[in-house]
Amino acid sequence: MAQANCESADLAKLHVLIDNLPMLCNSLPSSVPEATDSDLIHRVTTTVTGEDPWHTFNRRFDIHHLLSMTRIFFFHQ
Repeated sequence: MAQANCESADLAKLHVLIDNLPMLCNSLPSSVPEATDSDLIHRVTTTVTGEDPWHTFNRRFDIHHLLSMTRIFFFHQ
């Protein structure tokens, strides 16, 4: 019973975050550019898949993080 209550509370928190996403996006400063179809984040989130949704999500952000860190390393030497 306690686990079901925790899962329900987590789901409620997730819904609040999703509902607030447009407001949070609009509060970003203008110095944060909007992604385009040719950006890395778009390519990774539209072309990388895994064996299920969980693996897909993790692979996409692992790849994005790895590629971002590689670019930072090579451009700042």
